[in-house]
Amino acid sequence: MNKKPNKPGSHLHFASSADNSPEALMQQAIAALENGKLEVAEEQLVRIARDFPDIWQVHQALASLYAEQERWDEAFASIKTFLTHQPDDIMAYRLLTFAAEQIGDYDEALRAVDEVLKREPDDLDAYFIRAEFSTSAGNVEQALADFQHILTVDPDSIDARTGIARVLLLFTDRQQEAETIAREAVRLDEKDVPARIFLGQALAMQTRYDDALTEYRVALKLDPKNAVIHYQMGSVYEELADLTAAKKAYDAALRLNPEPAEFHRDILLHDGQMFLDQENPVTAIEYLERALEVDVEFENPELFLDLGDAYLQVGRVGEACEVLESGVDLDPENPDLHLQLAVAYRASDKLANAVTALRQAIELDPDFMEAYGELGFVLLGLERYKEAREAFRHILTAEPLNVQALSGLAMVAIGQQKPDEALKLARKVEEIEPAFIFGRYALIAALLANNDRPAADAIYQELAAKDPELGERAQLLFSSFSPKE
Repeated sequence: MNKKPNKPGSHLHFASSADNSPEALMQQAIAALENGKLEVAEEQLVRIARDFPDIWQVHQALASLYAEQERWDEAFASIKTFLTHQPDDIMAYRLLTFAAEQIGDYDEALRAVDEVLKREPDDLDAYFIRAEFSTSAGNVEQALADFQHILTVDPDSIDARTGIARVLLLFTDRQQEAETIAREAVRLDEKDVPARIFLGQALAMQTRYDDALTEYRVALKLDPKNAVIHYQMGSVYEELADLTAAKKAYDAALRLNPEPAEFHRDILLHDGQMFLDQENPVTAIEYLERALEVDVEFENPELFLDLGDAYLQVGRVGEACEVLESGVDLDPENPDLHLQLAVAYRASDKLANAVTALRQAIELDPDFMEAYGELGFVLLGLERYKEAREAFRHILTAEPLNVQALSGLAMVAIGQQKPDEALKLARKVEEIEPAFIFGRYALIAALLANNDRPAADAIYQELAAKDPELGERAQLLFSSFSPKE
């Protein structure tokens, strides 16, 4: 993102001294460094730093050496030590900014660039660096303020405009404003590809998909091998439900840019989600598994949720449990993962585990009604009717006409040998949503509990006529129904 700053160390000078003095040793090390003898220089400098830690020049030279070799952890440590001796050296703060960025310590990078700006408040490069770091950290106000400052000084800055557009699109709902400033960038340079891309994104986020595609096509003519453009076009085609064109665009992005793991796996994830939407879980699994293989440390919860869902749809319940458990391990604060894991546990008859997962989901999100609903049915399966009733009633407190909760309460009433209450609840579901399938099942069970087999059989025949699979499920109620004594 940023140019590597000039590194300190090459300007060090010492008077001649005895061969074993720190000054002489430093001269030898610097000479080796300037002559490209990096191993010799490093050995000498490390020795001096160990024996004479108060000589600030050695830490400066070590930082230079490590930066040259892109050993950023060591460069970072050395320059930090150097700054304890020379706290006003602006070159050191520039190098610290870069080193901190390379090791992913953006807080330290921001502090370092702040120190640069304290000493050189007119440094536009430093403002741009801070704006980029602030964008990465999600500090919207700081990023926008810095980009705006750059525009105040340099009104024709295209990079500042595209920076503002990116921040607005990433973190705000100000898509129209992003469109305006991206158009300004395009007017300044019609061939600026990033400006075209951000303009396309702003239009797509306003659901102006045809206009977005127009901008992306112009960008593609300017840069035919730009994988990001193909990727963005794939997203637009996906929104337009043109899944053939979407897949073609995503595949082009992969061919053009197969190496970066994050980019690769995001496209594979999109492809997998498309096939899930098409109710093709088998093919979805192929893409989602490839996404997971690209980088085993991929921590996007969507991947684990979708792959777990796909496994469940094809009956690979054990694998669903495994992948969702991995997802929970990586993102334990995600209630959706706990819920989906509970669904997998219920499918594998691990009902106690499902209860635990659902309790965790609810603890993370006390208003997670879907988790309460799943919990109610799991507890129903465990014949823990009182707890199941509490879960369903909790939903009805917030959503009095929730047909899933009412159907669940009907089944609880059957379990508690309250057939009249069960039938009343099932009929209420029928009034609210006559076609709700589980409500139809609950009504069959309630009618059987009330010994009204002809009425139950009529509903069964209705379901079987619509869908044989629904009829088969309903038939289970006839073959296995037996109210508790």
